[in-house]
Amino acid sequence: MKKPLIIIILLLFSIQMSLSRVDGIQNIKTFDTNSTMLFDEQLSLTFTENSSTLSVNVTAPAQSDGYGVAYLLNGLSDKGYWYQVGVSWQWFGFQGFAAIFDVWDPNGSTVSAFQGGAALIGLNSNDFDTFELSIRFLNDSVIMSVVDLNTSSQASLKERTFGANTFIGDTLSPLYHGYFSGLMTEMYHNKPYYGSEVPAYYTMDFSNQKVWLWMDEFDYTNSSLLFFKSTKMPVTPNYSMSFNGGFESLGAHLFSTGVTTFVNVSALFKLIGSSSRNPALILRYFSYTWNISIPNRLTVPRGTFWSAPTCLMNSNSTRIILKGNSTGVFLNSERLNLSYFEQYSVTLNIKSIGRGTIIPIIYFSSFGENASQPFTGSLQIWADSHTYIKFSKVTNSSLIEWIAYPNYYYVVRPVNITIVYIEEFFVSTVANPPIGGQVQPKSGFYPINTTIELSAHQNKGWVFSAWSGNGSVSYTGSNPQANVVVQSPLSEEALFKPTVSICTSKGISVVYNISIATNNTITPGKCVVILLNGKITLQAKPDFPFYTFLGWNGSINSTNSVITLFVTQPLFLQVKAGLNLLLMTIIILCILIALFLALKHRH
Repeated sequence: MKKPLIIIILLLFSIQMSLSRVDGIQNIKTFDTNSTMLFDEQLSLTFTENSSTLSVNVTAPAQSDGYGVAYLLNGLSDKGYWYQVGVSWQWFGFQGFAAIFDVWDPNGSTVSAFQGGAALIGLNSNDFDTFELSIRFLNDSVIMSVVDLNTSSQASLKERTFGANTFIGDTLSPLYHGYFSGLMTEMYHNKPYYGSEVPAYYTMDFSNQKVWLWMDEFDYTNSSLLFFKSTKMPVTPNYSMSFNGGFESLGAHLFSTGVTTFVNVSALFKLIGSSSRNPALILRYFSYTWNISIPNRLTVPRGTFWSAPTCLMNSNSTRIILKGNSTGVFLNSERLNLSYFEQYSVTLNIKSIGRGTIIPIIYFSSFGENASQPFTGSLQIWADSHTYIKFSKVTNSSLIEWIAYPNYYYVVRPVNITIVYIEEFFVSTVANPPIGGQVQPKSGFYPINTTIELSAHQNKGWVFSAWSGNGSVSYTGSNPQANVVVQSPLSEEALFKPTVSICTSKGISVVYNISIATNNTITPGKCVVILLNGKITLQAKPDFPFYTFLGWNGSINSTNSVITLFVTQPLFLQVKAGLNLLLMTIIILCILIALFLALKHRH
């Protein structure tokens, strides 16, 4: 019996063959399999009817052992040429899934385009994808194609007809010199067959024809056939056959090879929101479909497809949406967690009070994750139920910002709201110097058109001098209280000057000089407060000879009658004076001498 797919796998292009790939991925390699050809296992079905077109869908699992597996559609032409097209997995080291093509002549040799072996073309495919395999006559060519119905990855080859126009079935035997028209799962192992293949499923209409079921295994270590088992005659659907660990089954629309395995699944869900709706799963295993409620624990055939509703509720204002995939396939025991989110429609409108254009950012929760989006004018979003929407502050500079009112919204229902953005300006109010007094209000941002009341309060020893303003409609003046309407960034500085308090004593005057051209006198026994921020010169002078200057007391202690001060803070000076004892002693002595002389003269 001929084994055309186990020769050296090598692709040779020739004039007679052309290649086309829709998905743009080209992955063609050659392999030397002589050292690894051990045991070849085949589970097969042979057609009994003729046809000019052969087509089948095969759901192809990725087998976990062996040197690779091929799922094949075979066509034997009425001129004795044998065409093979299929999909392979890890075929002798070729990584992943690949389309596989081969053509043999009536003498058991490959045609010129395949003299090095079967053509392998890499596909972008996944475990348990379903592939469409087809062979058909078209004019003077035979078109062989493979299409992944899940990913749309595909490959095709064109070969000559060699004068044929029909693929023939066989009512007398499952094989004709090793050739046949039909289906085959072929797999290589390094030890005899032990029935470990994951099931593969071929779907087509078998309801109106009889077919041969057969299986065999060839030992390449000694070139011998270990076994060949077939039905005694063509059979109708609802027939199965097993032998030596191999198993295959025929239904009205399904041919399966391998042994069905089962996986355990915990199907769970959570709904984030206030709704109490429950989803249901739809399970599909080829022609079998059933619904289950969740949460649930399941045991299902490996390869069972599942689908969940993408939404449990969907209206213009409220929806309950699934996050993540809504379909999949159970390949292993697993925990399926579905997350549904209740969301409300939120329509946001923006109104700005100020000058210029702004583009604020909104922050909200969508499917349990933080989301953000700029908006101008009107914007509609879907926000998770019972979460916050926050509206950003817009900063044009360190002195200008826009604040949202309100600056957040808690989503508990569908809503249409208007967010008012107000331009705010930074107003700086300071006392100069800071120890001179207090100012109101505090520095900060104030909305446009806000009227603020300026107020300056002097500390002890200081006197408010004036406000010095900078900015549009700022205030500059000597009134400690003033109103300002905020139209731009403002700077208001309250100026305070320190005082110099001078108290004179009896008989002593003080002359002070603030500028070179000005002299001022404080008469004896007076106290004067001078408003000053700078240089002052003081000179203490006795008004009568009977008094003398003793010194300065208070903030300054000095015996110098003339002092010069640089005033930066409040000062208090007290002039200390006393009687001129020397002068008074001399006067008394003079009086005494005069009295003595007068008395002496009288006697």
